Amino acid sequence: MAGCGGGGSEAPAAAKATEAKFDPANFGDPATGANHYLPLKPGTQSVREGATSVGSRRVPHQVTTTVTDVYREINGVRTVAVLDHEIDAGQVSQESLDYLAEDEDGNLWYLGGYTEEFQGGRYVSALDAWLAGVKGAKAGLLVQAEPRAGSPPYAVAQP
Repeated sequence: MAGCGGGGSEAPAAAKATEAKFDPANFGDPATGANHYLPLKPGTQSVREGATSVGSRRVPHQVTTTVTDVYREINGVRTVAVLDHEIDAGQVSQESLDYLAEDEDGNLWYLGGYTEEFQGGRYVSALDAWLAGVKGAKAGLLVQAEPRAGSPPYAVAQP
């Protein structure tokens, strides 16, 4: 079919991840909330529900995302801390603190994060901790303001 990626039965080639052009001068106040998919206004909260596999079992999965009022300058950009709280089968499974910023075009950028893993509701380990500009880590485009079909996926370079 025209416009749908081809007319044959072959699967389309996987898009290659690319780095978006990062320019600290292209950022303003992250709390403007211009991105429709994830407004960075403090107090904004969303809850997503579904299911996930834990071992061989399918269990209910819930992610609560909360935009905090905590700001931090990272790699020359004012970011806002966003908390993700994940629950599997009624128990905390993961908590993440991510630092996000919005550029002047409304795109959301990922500039750092810290993630903890839990099993049976108990802390197990810290999965990662990174900040753009430290030890080779680079900011990455997280959510485009106006996503278009065929846009390449974007990569975040963590050390």
